[in-house]
Amino acid sequence: MLISEEEPENNTGLIKKLVGKTFQKEVVYSKENYVVVFYEDSEEKNLKTTQKLFELVNIQLQGNSTEPQTKLKFGEIDMIKNEVQYRSFMKYPQILLYMKGKKARPTEFDLPFTPKAFIAWLNVISRDILSLNLSSRTSQNLD
Repeated sequence: MLISEEEPENNTGLIKKLVGKTFQKEVVYSKENYVVVFYEDSEEKNLKTTQKLFELVNIQLQGNSTEPQTKLKFGEIDMIKNEVQYRSFMKYPQILLYMKGKKARPTEFDLPFTPKAFIAWLNVISRDILSLNLSSRTSQNLD
């Protein structure tokens, strides 16, 4: 039996709170093509930095549209309070991208936690499927 927090009642917003007992359903078996998961260790400073990172990436994906972007979903899970089947880490925080067709083998983001580096990483590993073309003005705002 996996350690798991209770699933939050109101779990809306940009970053979905994931828990051990629903992780497989929400990430691995979800119908979403791309799911980025932030694995944390209960340190508030890491969570705030990552939330800002995801917010900036979300704005970039949304562009000028008034509709919410649906290309990429974001989740976070506290690995001190939850366990995930087949997943353990030696260090935290970690960011993994679960891509359609490859969710059993997520890709790890192992660069500085900056929006510019994160978007560049997404572009490389997603083979431009996400179409994250940065203008010079936008990329300056991401540093």
